[in-house]
Parts: sequence; structure tokens; C-alpha cells
Amino acid sequence: MVLPTGPLAHKHIRSAPFGWKVRSHPDRRVLCDRYCTQREHFQEIRLERAQRIEAQLEHFRKIRLERVQRIEAQRGMGREICRRVAAKHGLTLEGFLHRSRKRPFAHARQEAAYLLALLTRLSLNQIGAVLGGYDHTTILHSIHAYARRQDAPVPRGLKLKVRKP
Repeated sequence: MVLPTGPLAHKHIRSAPFGWKVRSHPDRRVLCDRYCTQREHFQEIRLERAQRIEAQLEHFRKIRLERVQRIEAQRGMGREICRRVAAKHGLTLEGFLHRSRKRPFAHARQEAAYLLALLTRLSLNQIGAVLGGYDHTTILHSIHAYARRQDAPVPRGLKLKVRKP
């Protein structure tokens, strides 16, 4: 950092690092040393902050990987449940996952949705994805329809909101 010199140095106001107002300084080295020391200090702080952020990111990556693995395991379990329900109803897995509205297919999918909600921690959207791309409201209806038909309790507190007239 160069400070002004000469007869008009005291009139020359210049903005120095970190907001200092410098007119003239008897010893330039003092200001430069102070500036270099602070710059190194802030570089150390930035490095520590970067290392801390990197450690947090690594922690979050690890948590996310564990969650993804858990969800993938539950989806694999969901596919197995779908395969067994399809076999129980005498359907192929392709026919089971097809978007047919015919009663045998619809009832089989409703049973699978009920079992997936009961046995896994998959969300309604994830259950819909396992069953072939259905919306969460369709899955909620499927669960309730199967529970009504079988006089079974609704799993996980998935209650329908009934509008009162």
C-alpha cells in the first residue's frame, strides 16, 4: 500500500483497507505491517470457515446417502410387496402396474397401497411411484377404500378430511 508523500500529503485523504482513513503516516511500514497482519488473520479465518463448512457438507452428504439407501431398501421392499400381491390375485407384475381401472387390477393395487403404507415408511408420493406413477391423493383413496372393504384400521393415521355440509 502506497501512502501519499510530499507537501500536500496531509490534505490527501485516501481510503485504506478496512475503512481506515489515512492522511499521512510517519512510518509507512507500521501501517503496512498492521494491514498484512490483519489480512493474514482474515485468511486464517476464511480457511477455518471453509474447513468447517466442508465438514458440515460431508456430514450432510453422509446423512443424505443413508436416507437414500434406506428409501431404496424400502422401495425394493415395495416392489416385493407388489410382486406378491400380484401373484396372490393371479396377475402379472406388468398387468398389476398397468393403469387399468378394471376391478381385479384396481383392488390389487389398493391392497398393495394399503400394505405399503402399513409396512413401510414411504410417503404417499413414493408409494404412488412404486405402484406406477399415481398421485398421492389416489393412493390415499386406495388405502381408505381397501380399509373400508376389509374393515381394517387405516395405517399411520391417514385420515380423510370429511367436509361437513
